[in-house]
Amino acid sequence: AMGDGLTATLQQTGSNDTAIVLRGGSGAESNSVLTRDDIDVVEQAPGIARDAQGKPIASAELVVVANVPKKSDPATDANVAIRGVGDEAWTVWPNVKITQGRKFTPGMRELDVGEGAERQFAGLDVGKTLRLAGQDWTIVGVFASGDAHGSELWGDSKSVASAYRRGSSAESVIARLTSPKAFDKFKASLMGDPRVKVDVSTTRDYFNKQSEGLSKVIRIVGITIGVIMAIGAIFGALNTMY
Repeated sequence: AMGDGLTATLQQTGSNDTAIVLRGGSGAESNSVLTRDDIDVVEQAPGIARDAQGKPIASAELVVVANVPKKSDPATDANVAIRGVGDEAWTVWPNVKITQGRKFTPGMRELDVGEGAERQFAGLDVGKTLRLAGQDWTIVGVFASGDAHGSELWGDSKSVASAYRRGSSAESVIARLTSPKAFDKFKASLMGDPRVKVDVSTTRDYFNKQSEGLSKVIRIVGITIGVIMAIGAIFGALNTMY
């Protein structure tokens, strides 16, 4: 059930008209690093949709992990993902909607929290202050997404990068394409550009691949525990019958 639930959640994340760009060979955002020059090349690739001002709709993002107390056991900390994004992220991920409070202000140490994270972790109510990387961050909003982003905290990418000493780099660039048919042209342009070494896939394919590995691990652990419990139950039943 846990494996199927994780797969269903990740498969709901992403679409065929958005692409994710990672450093070549990285396989996941956590292993990827893109420089400012890499990001500039990606944003100028053909096939990216543009806003009314002609600016490419692309979001350079980074993810860091912080320890936050759990509501079920305040004495125990658990990992929560903090995603640094820019204003473009709200357009790239249109399913992310503010349900309480407001969006964070660029340049400020403010956070919006996903509904899933708000339910699981303590101290994430609107108006509360969270201590991260030796700095105080204010919770200003709660958002709903209906996908994996619901378990994350979102903040300004420059503020997050500064607090965690990431410089001007990012882990991924999420680009909204003019249409799903534009993906092949977008990918071919970047894969053939000697200035960058990147991997390109649709966000739907990316999150599907992420779910495969994690679901497999969960199922292996679940089956192992189930077998151990079954053996214990058999010996308990035999002992009772004896």
